[in-house]
Amino acid sequence: MPAAPARDPRFRPFRIAAYALYLVVVSGFSLLVIRSVAGSVVTMTPKPLPPAEVTLSVRECLQRAEGLFGEMQREHAKLLDTLPATNSDDVWNEYRVGWMKRYREAEAACALHSQARVHIRKVYDRLSLVMDLYTTAAVQYAGEMGGAVDGLLASMAEAKKDPSSGTLP
Repeated sequence: MPAAPARDPRFRPFRIAAYALYLVVVSGFSLLVIRSVAGSVVTMTPKPLPPAEVTLSVRECLQRAEGLFGEMQREHAKLLDTLPATNSDDVWNEYRVGWMKRYREAEAACALHSQARVHIRKVYDRLSLVMDLYTTAAVQYAGEMGGAVDGLLASMAEAKKDPSSGTLP
């Protein structure tokens, strides 16, 4: 096996400059990606609010949780009608940000850290879990099925334009 050629010492400053430029570009790009991801995470998951001045009753807290869940169910059902299907995760994530703000407001108004409200805290914890699972489902639908659904709809539209197909029974 031949030995590696010796590096010419005259070009050492240029090699150092090339390595330095490479490190600056890669570091800059990495920092931009990290900043973007961190900003996205902060936007998607607002921090809990401080306890509200007025605490809602247990019944009112349960009604708010039921309202948030019903809203989530309706929005999830509409998700399947989103076109193009590959954008359904974007639509869901936009909805999720507003929903999380309303969730945090309800959470703050319900004094969930009180020992007397353990059952309501469990309701809100599970409500948050369901939102996380629906978010995962939306991302999976858009990524795994979205392309196939969009392709199917496009091929159906193309087939309808074909004059030789005649009328469908």
